[in-house]
Amino acid sequence: MSEPNVISSPIEMTALIRWGVDLLGRSGISRPQWTAEQLLAERLGCLPVDLYVQAPAIGSEDRVRFHSDVAARANGVPLQYLLGTADFYGRSFHVGPGVFIPRPETEVVVDVALELLRGGDAGRPEQAVHPSTQLRMNGASKGHRPVAVDVGTGSGILAITLAAEVPGLVPVAVELSSVALRFARRNAARHECAVRFIQGDLLEGFAADSVDLIMANPPYLNPEELSSWPRELVWEPILALSGGSDGMDLIARLLRQARQALGRGGWILLEIGMGQGQRVQALAEETGFRVEQIVPDMSGIERVVALWKS
Repeated sequence: MSEPNVISSPIEMTALIRWGVDLLGRSGISRPQWTAEQLLAERLGCLPVDLYVQAPAIGSEDRVRFHSDVAARANGVPLQYLLGTADFYGRSFHVGPGVFIPRPETEVVVDVALELLRGGDAGRPEQAVHPSTQLRMNGASKGHRPVAVDVGTGSGILAITLAAEVPGLVPVAVELSSVALRFARRNAARHECAVRFIQGDLLEGFAADSVDLIMANPPYLNPEELSSWPRELVWEPILALSGGSDGMDLIARLLRQARQALGRGGWILLEIGMGQGQRVQALAEETGFRVEQIVPDMSGIERVVALWKS
């Protein structure tokens, strides 16, 4: 006997999707058609195209969950939280409430890190760090295994991506949030990457001259401007967003600690917010770093500051 209230025809499936599209559209969600298809396909365990081609049967329970997902997205819950995953640098990472959602612009950090570690073989060579300063990392060219620390790792994207892309690297990931660390460890296992995870505050406890490369997407938003933040951000952990006064407090503290933890010739790559380039550059120079380059993202916005310790 078939399950009651089962949707199995393309017409009924299209009508259900249209309901979701209408609600999402009225709520101001961008790409409402694509969003509705993603949510329903995730619940049914199929590809979005299958919703129209093969018309998977959907029971009453699945329909209720789809209604709930659409309503949550219409209220601003990030799509990645509802799907349970987010893509980054060609890989899928587990995410959920309590962990910062990876953004495409953070991939620029990986591009610059690979440029350093591979000596010129990175994803965006036109944005390369100047070749005269490549790979001056504690004798990396002499067989030394570079130690790369991902500070505030969140879901683990930077440490795990570099571990997967650069065999022989010694990846370390630091995170203050126990919730985020659970996601990061789960993602490392998913991608079969050996990463050392540390629960801690920035670089506290790291020995002097013990690190070759530091990567960070630190909180850089000003909490006083909370009312102007996109509504999706209120669902993400404030620990990963608020950078204190002018969004610079945590960056300043990280730079001071990085100056000690980095060995001679070490690097720190910082993702920054829009319009922060000059302030971060001045702060870095005051701390004793040399600013090698400020790298833009694909939208032309200054996104990553590459700093070198002489």
